[in-house]
Amino acid sequence: MLRQWLGRLRPFSMWSVILVMTMGFLSACGGGDPPNAPTNVSASAGDAEVTLTWTPGSLVVDSYNVYWSTSPNVTKSTGTKIANVTSPYVHTGLTNGLTYYYIVTARDSDGESGASAEASASLAPSAPGTVSATSGDHVATVDWRATVGATSYNLYWSNTAGVTKANGTKIENVTAPYEHTNLTNGTTYYYVVTAVGAGGESVESAQVSQNPLPEAPQNLTAVLTPETTKSVTLQWTKPADPDDEAEILSYNLYRSTTAGVAANLAGAVKLAGVSSPYIDLVPAGQTTYYYVVTAVTAGGEGPASAEVSATPRGSPGTGGGGEDTGAFGNNLSVPLVFADGLGVAGGVITGTDYTDLA
Repeated sequence: MLRQWLGRLRPFSMWSVILVMTMGFLSACGGGDPPNAPTNVSASAGDAEVTLTWTPGSLVVDSYNVYWSTSPNVTKSTGTKIANVTSPYVHTGLTNGLTYYYIVTARDSDGESGASAEASASLAPSAPGTVSATSGDHVATVDWRATVGATSYNLYWSNTAGVTKANGTKIENVTAPYEHTNLTNGTTYYYVVTAVGAGGESVESAQVSQNPLPEAPQNLTAVLTPETTKSVTLQWTKPADPDDEAEILSYNLYRSTTAGVAANLAGAVKLAGVSSPYIDLVPAGQTTYYYVVTAVTAGGEGPASAEVSATPRGSPGTGGGGEDTGAFGNNLSVPLVFADGLGVAGGVITGTDYTDLA
């Protein structure tokens, strides 16, 4: 072949030598065409990562470049370039809930190929964060923070801790906050939430739990006991929900000489296991006492009622009971107070309004 070219160029022997030398130099420097573009490019989504694979388009390739974007129709000029990669390539540090688009090119000494066909992968959203649960009467309210890329959410619940997508009861397409109703007071409910997006369903959120409790007792009243001084009679009705009556085991009454009892139950005198009506023998007369009452079930103690108050008659000194000792203040009797200040439990005296001499 070369001899034929030289024969044709013999009249121009000097130029033929130059041409041959130039062709040899270009051949040594790889002056051919760039490799073909990679084929069969695929992208598979993981947790905050995408794995890319492809097939070489040419037998000899020095390296590959990946170009990516979160918008479709990515090109070498619009995409973010990752140079000198090999297949498979794992693209990490991504944002769950987004879709990523890719092209791949091949390089050798003759240059860079054209772009491959575009591939894409949609990442499932991250699990919802800041999940919380509050309870009410036969209801639990579950709330959570929105997740990037989520188009809906699923709630999974169980009465056993360790709830997952596999063992929980699924409630699909819920929105935050979600009210889980018709629950059994005194029973603990466990919850996880997942986010659903174009890339599928996320892993489970952190687990939260709540124990629904009855509403507060209603219509609490406090009146001075007619038969004695230093005594307040308290009455109330059960919580509004008719199902609560069978669930309630007892009531707790809280007394304080400071208003705002519900905000400081720990600082109040607790009279546990009482029922309505209840006669409270207070430590001193001419002192205002504030009261709230709560309902107790097998699952715990419910919220406090509205607050009421009363100022009993009698001397401001101590005496007459007032603690939950069982000697006074029970639901079946009231004290008889004699002139010597001593009291005994006995029958109810009606139609009497006397002055405490103690």
